[in-house]
Amino acid sequence: MADFAPNFTPRIRFNYRVMGDEHSFIWRTPRATDDISDFLNRVKFFLDDLAPLRFASWTLLGVEWAQVDSDIFLPTSLPAIIPGTASEIGATVQQAICQYRFEARSNGPTGARGSFAIFGLSLSTQDAIVNDFRIFGIENATISSALGRLTEIGGERLACVDGHEAFWKPYVNVKVNDHWLYEKRG
Repeated sequence: MADFAPNFTPRIRFNYRVMGDEHSFIWRTPRATDDISDFLNRVKFFLDDLAPLRFASWTLLGVEWAQVDSDIFLPTSLPAIIPGTASEIGATVQQAICQYRFEARSNGPTGARGSFAIFGLSLSTQDAIVNDFRIFGIENATISSALGRLTEIGGERLACVDGHEAFWKPYVNVKVNDHWLYEKRG
């Protein structure tokens, strides 16, 4: 499989805070991308679809864009998203440090991977662990809607590391994040 530099494609980084911790996720766009306004609008709809699962403290702090072959992320407009509606009352530390990773493969000759993780979703991690550490779209309507939105954003707007179109898998991988587990243990 060919190696690609981390800056081979333009990247958009979303910074957010949930349950007192700051996180970020990065999405890649094809190399020819130079206008991200439509892309940001579509991401807004993806995050809005997850609003019923996002904890109420889930706050988008900033969006940054790095152009192709650049390592410099510059601030860009912040989309207004629907606030999370899930209550944090009774939320566990495990829910705070649990990542929900969306996975993709490219349609290019290398079949490169693409993925990003989101923290701060109010899902029963125990159900996912018992059922193979995955939540399929058919098991959760909100996840199904979000996966559908990723497919809709896809096409010419979302790319894997090789710059080719991302095709999203029909599930979300669930895992306690090792870094945050270490941080919470002290």
